[in-house]
This record gives sequence, structure tokens and C-alpha cells, in this order.
Amino acid sequence: MLRTQAGNFLLRLASYIINLRVAVMQKKYFIKFGTCNVKTFHTILLFICFSTYGQSNFFEQPKYSIPSDDFVTQFSDTSNLSRIYCYNKKEKKVWLTNVRDYLLTLKLKDSNSKKIELVSAKYKNGIVEGVELRREALRKASANRPVTLNFSDVSSITIQSYHSVESPYFDFDSCKKIWKWKTDSLSEHYSNGKEVVLYLISKKDSLLICADACYNINFNDNIHIKNGVVQKITTDSIYISNSFDSNTAKVNNGEYKILRYSVYDIKNLKLLDRGGYTYKNISASDYNIVPLEMERNKLVPSCWFKINSYSGNVDLFRAVLTMSGFRGIREENGKLYWYE
Repeated sequence: MLRTQAGNFLLRLASYIINLRVAVMQKKYFIKFGTCNVKTFHTILLFICFSTYGQSNFFEQPKYSIPSDDFVTQFSDTSNLSRIYCYNKKEKKVWLTNVRDYLLTLKLKDSNSKKIELVSAKYKNGIVEGVELRREALRKASANRPVTLNFSDVSSITIQSYHSVESPYFDFDSCKKIWKWKTDSLSEHYSNGKEVVLYLISKKDSLLICADACYNINFNDNIHIKNGVVQKITTDSIYISNSFDSNTAKVNNGEYKILRYSVYDIKNLKLLDRGGYTYKNISASDYNIVPLEMERNKLVPSCWFKINSYSGNVDLFRAVLTMSGFRGIREENGKLYWYE
């Protein structure tokens, strides 16, 4: 049965601890490691050792493979290479980020191999160039030197790193087209027409309530709206959802509804305070509520789209009013996430 290097090391360490305990107990000493005596300590070590016995993936670097054609496509121009696509051990196509942390292992047809820093790798006219990383046993120092290979001599390419960060593969160009289409539609909406907004005005400051933005509002009938989205505002009424969307309502075991109130039924607003941990109550009675019809092209859009760099989804963000102004928030599987 095979043992990993980590398992062998821990077995030797456990054996050493056991022998040490026997020696010191013969001299009637009692050794403690923090609050753990030697007997407990070596029992824990033995448990770890036998748990890792025969496991070949303990402390093993994740490996990814990259076909020759994909290598040529991605490494012909590395000037803006911030991520690469390859295949994980389940043969699923994924993106890898943090390219500076990766090593390329080029296995040659003569059974030799070369390890080069991924960030240094370049392909041009059938030639691979890069910086070879050579580590000597039990030494931390590394010897780096330029290397040049004929790509025709390479039989396979793998990628390794201790700090691999993979995400599902998606086509950036397709995502950009979807994002552009949605963004153009939104821009068209805000380029013409009029809509009514609410200004809450006091001697100290003013607050804006507008369609498509998100608010925490209490009304005079003690109905509390948490992260509700304003659907429409007229000169005398406000239409607002009782939750961010139907998914968040379902997660909170509620029914998604659109509610109508008089603009003067607003009792107070709860705004996330600076620091992001507490909410501050803003009483509407301290403000004059002023409905105002405005040209849409003079308003800042209350929502926008962004490509999710992890999943490739085109996420919709809505502005949410806080004590620090408007911030972005989006929904995923019934949970809300702040704009980053």
C-alpha cells in the first residue's frame, strides 16, 4: 500500500513523540504541550497519520491539463493574459486566475520534462519560450534560467499550483454581447420620457426616492418593507414591492407583492449606517415630501448590469439608499450581495 510523503512524515514524527514520552516518563517528568499532555498529543498525531495513510492527494498540488491547440491560442499573445482556460481532473473546462502562481510542466517526447513559470511562457512560430524553474532537494533557493523548446517536441502540458483558483468556464465574448444588449436597452429607457421622483427635503439634507431603486421603508400602517424595489411613483402614490424580488420573498417564506401607498404614508426610512453594521432611522416627519416630475435623461440610472467574473452571468444591480449615498445590490438564489 502506498503512503504519501505527508503520511510518512507524520508517522515518523509520531514515533519520535512516543519514544520521547517513554524516555521522559522513565525520569518521572510530565511534559505538556499547551493544555495537551504527551499521551493525548501522540494519539492525535497517530489519528492524523492513519487518516492520511494510502491517500495520494494529501498536500498534492492540483493539476490541470491544457491541450496543444488551446495552449497555442492563449500563449501566442500573453500581453493581457490574466486568466487561462484548461481542464481539471474531472475533465471539466474551467478558468484559472492568479496566473503568476502557476507552473507549466511540459512533458517531452523523450520522457524528460521542463517546468516553467506560466506567466513567462510565450509561443511563436512553433517555439515555446519561458523561464525554467529548477528546485534542488531540501533547498529553498530556486535557479531560474531562460529555456527555449520546439513545440513539436512537447507531448503534453499540465499546470500546477499550491494556490489554484478555478471558476466555471464561460465565453467572455458571448457574455459581453449579452451585457451590451441589456445595457443598451437600459440606456434607451433613460434617454427619453419623464418620470416622477420623490424628494425628502430638510434644512440639513435631502433624500431621493426613485423608481427601480431599493429601499427599507416603514409606512404609517406599520408595514415594514425590507429591500423593496420602487416600481412606480406618481404625484400622490408610490408603488413598491414588499421584497427585492420573488426569489428573496420565497427564501423569507413570504409572498411577493406590489403595494400601493400615498407618498405621505411614509413613516420612516431605515438606512444602512457608515461601517455597514447598523441601520439609522430617518423620520419622514422631519422632511418635506416633494413629488417632482423630471426628464429621465437628467436622472442617474437606478440600476445597471455587470458581468460576474466568476460565473459569467450578467447580473442586475439596483441602487440601494444608505447613509453613505446609493450603493449597489444584487440577488442570487434568494440572497443579496453588495456591489464590489
